[in-house]
Amino acid sequence: MRRLEHAYGWRLPMSLLLLGPGSSYIEVANGNLTVVMGWAFRLKAPLSEVESARLEDEPVPWKLGIGVHFWAGEWAVNATRRPHVVITFKNSQKARTAGIPIRVRVLHLCPAEPEKLLEDLTPG
Repeated sequence: MRRLEHAYGWRLPMSLLLLGPGSSYIEVANGNLTVVMGWAFRLKAPLSEVESARLEDEPVPWKLGIGVHFWAGEWAVNATRRPHVVITFKNSQKARTAGIPIRVRVLHLCPAEPEKLLEDLTPG
């Protein structure tokens, strides 16, 4: 099991919104990827559903903002804009935003340790 923190460039505002490091994490354990950002986002997906995971040189696109946002079929769960990992699932995965059920096919994350997340998500 590995639990990683989100990278925080906006720690104080995110903490005031109850989305800070105390209530947010990325975890790879027991064959699942779990992403939590406080009350705003929860996803638990089987690792077998990860089609690809890659580190992007570019920051999270501005249209996806900072926090938990959706645009054109893609979700961002981030407290900064980089480092930036893009995860694509084979099939859309069940998740919740503010308690509302959603589907996620492409997920943009900014983990504090992107290399460790990629290592955990990449088979072999």
